Amino acid sequence: MTMRERVLAHLASLKPSESVTRSRLAQELGLTPRERRALAPTLGHLLDQGLISVSRGRYKAAAVPKEISGLYHASRFGYGFVTRDGANEADKDIFIPPHATAGALDGDRVMVRKLADVPGGKGPEGEVAAILERSKRPVAGIVQGGFLYPFGFDRTPIALPRNTGGEGKVAVALVSLSDGPPSAESADVLGDFGDPSVPVKAAEARFNLTKEFPKKVMAEAEELPEKPSSSDIRGRTDFRELAAITIDPDDAKDFDDALSIRREGANFRLFVHIADVSHYVKPGGAMDHEALRRGNSTYLPGTAYPMLPERLSSGLCSLVPGEERLTFTAEIVVDAKARARSVRFAKGVIRSRARLTYKEAQAILDGAPTHGEEISSALHHLNELAELLGREREKRGSLDLDLPEATLRFGLSGRVEEIMPSERLASHRLVEECMLLCNTAVAEALDKAQAPCLYRVHEPPDPKRLEPLRPLLCALGLGEASRGDLGDPFTLQKVLAKAKGHRAEKLVAYLILRGMMQARYSAKNAGHYGLALSTYCHFTSPIRRYPDLVVHRSLAALLGFGRPPGAMLEEVAAQCSATERQSDEAEREVERWHQMAFLSTRLGDLFEAIVLGFGRAGIRVELLDHLVEGLCPFHLIDDDRIRVDRDGLCARGIYSGAKLGVGEAISVRLVRVDVTALEAHFVPESWPGAVRRRKRARG
Repeated sequence: MTMRERVLAHLASLKPSESVTRSRLAQELGLTPRERRALAPTLGHLLDQGLISVSRGRYKAAAVPKEISGLYHASRFGYGFVTRDGANEADKDIFIPPHATAGALDGDRVMVRKLADVPGGKGPEGEVAAILERSKRPVAGIVQGGFLYPFGFDRTPIALPRNTGGEGKVAVALVSLSDGPPSAESADVLGDFGDPSVPVKAAEARFNLTKEFPKKVMAEAEELPEKPSSSDIRGRTDFRELAAITIDPDDAKDFDDALSIRREGANFRLFVHIADVSHYVKPGGAMDHEALRRGNSTYLPGTAYPMLPERLSSGLCSLVPGEERLTFTAEIVVDAKARARSVRFAKGVIRSRARLTYKEAQAILDGAPTHGEEISSALHHLNELAELLGREREKRGSLDLDLPEATLRFGLSGRVEEIMPSERLASHRLVEECMLLCNTAVAEALDKAQAPCLYRVHEPPDPKRLEPLRPLLCALGLGEASRGDLGDPFTLQKVLAKAKGHRAEKLVAYLILRGMMQARYSAKNAGHYGLALSTYCHFTSPIRRYPDLVVHRSLAALLGFGRPPGAMLEEVAAQCSATERQSDEAEREVERWHQMAFLSTRLGDLFEAIVLGFGRAGIRVELLDHLVEGLCPFHLIDDDRIRVDRDGLCARGIYSGAKLGVGEAISVRLVRVDVTALEAHFVPESWPGAVRRRKRARG
């Protein structure tokens, strides 16, 4: 049982007139000293939820509230779920049947009543009693007959203002809080669904994205010089003689990190040069306020919304070749056992030798005679170090959950012409390992000095969330690797290693990732489970992430440059975690839109896919060559009725006897693209096994 469950069970066992102090509760539960430290935050969380009460320092169970507030999440099938306010990972969402949504839209804060347990231990069920607050995010959809039919999972039509126009076109609307069916306060028509600029316009409206900066921010940026001055450079460590290299994607517009390396016998002396953004962006200024509001740069397919003005992101703080740039440099000596023998941080100045793409760097590693011996030698030394660091990271229990992503290739018209899996190169890992080492070194230095820091934390998963993975692994023939505690990173390492090369390799990694806690920023160090590190932070991208800028300021103060970040760091952490999630959501929405537009030109085509799972409506599949998910509705499978096994891992044809399991490959034909649901529908080209017609089955 979790601490939360133990506390609730014990308090529920007391008589209604009884209550206990915290120390007495700890004693009666038999808590260890380590568990006692977790008792206070657990009690505070239960008080916030109204599940317990306290009076004069004595705790007792509270009656289950009849009404609970929370955030509503819509489903494509009409029902929804409510995540209660203050819920933690252990709390199950409240199921809301289709008839009980009361017109709630995705993202609304609602009040739920009439809670009851759903049979089978699937959690509570309720109905929406009131809509407390409409989502402030505009809704995007298709205009039909004076209503807006939202994209995605929401099926509730929104009444539009008169004379909105735009029949059949895409629009965004701001929903008003009023009694009865939802209606829009205002609406803007964006254009046709097939217009490649429309998804970006919708994302800009929904997520408040803009490439423009307020006048005060631009005025502050314009006061900065075009190049570092001699006074800026004076007193800094001179790294200009080092062969500094930047390695970035083909379409990168800014280059905020560079690498240099020296081989010293069995050791490596690594230099990680990061653009010194904190030298130019001062706390409390207009640029700083706007950077915090944005939290990070947002990258949508084909475009970007920078956190800082171009004068910084593509100018002063971009480590372009041949130009002097100010850096914050970490100098780390690593021995043959991947141990950091010494670490030094310095405000420096560099002059980058080369700007390489990942593909160019990989070509050099593969033997291409380009960019000269100095650059080639540095890259090979960096690769040796990266391999050494990677092996050591694996030994300590770090999880490699890098899933291939869908890469969109745009044509001259702006439309997506191809979708393909991203390429994973040794040059990618080279950069990542060096950045991980640098981030860790910075976090450990700040933690040791008890200096303020925005940590990147990733709590251990609840093993219960990973248990559903075990029967799937057995069904895939990988059961032996899953023996033991699935919350143990070394067990998960075995599972990932066993799944390597398996047809369901990506599915296994995805399900493990889904069972994890979400990484976030925090002013308190809680370690990083996925990387198997007790201390970690982000330092290496201050151009595009505000937490990195905060960490730069803290490290600079530790070295005697300026003041450390002030209080309110936890609020900054929450803001940056929220903007990061919002950027991810915006990227997913636009990417999904482009995927559906691409598939709408491929109706009738045949694709190879892998089975991801089974639901009430059909088979969820992912196209192998394009990494696009879709649905094979059961009702479209001719001459058979499909029944899903109780464990949800396979489906059987009642008449044909055919069987299909999770992780199996299947050929599917695209028959429909549901524009409003942003869902592609397929039919199996041949239901596996010999299909007999219903008449024959009956005869």
